[in-house]
Amino acid sequence: MVEEPKIAHKREIAKSSDIALIIPTFNQYEITKKTIELLKKQSIAFDIVVVDNASDDDTFSKLQHDFTDVTLLLAQKNYGGAGGLYLGQKYAYDKGYTYIILSDNDAIPIDEDLIESIVAVCDENSVAQIINEAEDNTPQIRLFHFLCLHRNTIQKIGLIDYKYFIYGDEVEYGLRLEKNKVRFVPTNKAYSHPLKYHFTPNRAYFEVRNELENAKRYPSRRKHMYEFLLTRIVFYKLFEPTKYKVLKEAIKDWFAHRWDNSYIQKRFDADVRYERKSAEEFAAMLSSKRVVVTHNKRIEKLLQKFPELEYSWYSRKKLFNRDSAVLLQNSYIKATLLYDEYTILSISTRKET
Repeated sequence: MVEEPKIAHKREIAKSSDIALIIPTFNQYEITKKTIELLKKQSIAFDIVVVDNASDDDTFSKLQHDFTDVTLLLAQKNYGGAGGLYLGQKYAYDKGYTYIILSDNDAIPIDEDLIESIVAVCDENSVAQIINEAEDNTPQIRLFHFLCLHRNTIQKIGLIDYKYFIYGDEVEYGLRLEKNKVRFVPTNKAYSHPLKYHFTPNRAYFEVRNELENAKRYPSRRKHMYEFLLTRIVFYKLFEPTKYKVLKEAIKDWFAHRWDNSYIQKRFDADVRYERKSAEEFAAMLSSKRVVVTHNKRIEKLLQKFPELEYSWYSRKKLFNRDSAVLLQNSYIKATLLYDEYTILSISTRKET
């Protein structure tokens, strides 16, 4: 049985609005700080609640020093994105907020009326569905990037399922909203989200386990699950054997109804260290691996700037299509995609030998 997330310490600010925006964080002080600063420039005022998933890099104390007008919740341990959002959502609901917005600590608003726009269309039967055309050629809806919920909606459908830890939690919540006939209102507002140029093996564990659970709960998800699972099994078997091993453990744990994350806990800590490496360290790690990169407008522009980088759509695109992903062939992305607030600055490559 997975324990319910608990708060170890909190620094509360007096409620000053009917709107609360929740962002979880874990060892990401700098980007969390930048996000808060930009959220404060929005066209309407609202309360910000940051949930720190027991960071070990002084994120909580630094935010406490920098922002005296932000509520800070310190979790007893790292409960993942799902657990962090659960704690923040429950806190805001118990405090009586009318509108509760769930987001990422690195989802940075571009349009200054973004929050005002999503609150305007939110009621107990409707939520805004942001279509972010700022970055993706085929805009992907990420539900937990500025999902605004009326408290009556939460009363009807419940809180986020914290046992998902990461990945699939927003899919489950979206399917739950659909099941309860909550309407999604298309809303064209721009925000920026850092490009993920890596996808560590242990994260595949949660992606697979949680997708299986979603298909079990919601019959409408089953067709997607079969295609998803076939894609991952074949792709990982051929190209990423470490992820293939992790995938098998995820399937095994799901069949055993095991949700304590015991298999990957130590390995997940290694993933966290992996993510915190510098660009130079990433360059060394990735120098001998194929890399799958999300097909993104910024990446597409970059590729056009580097004629020496040979790339093409994978020849069996229908089988290996991973959310419009591109397999870079005959080349490696050596380092990273380096970015400032919204713009990729550089990319380094070398030819395959």
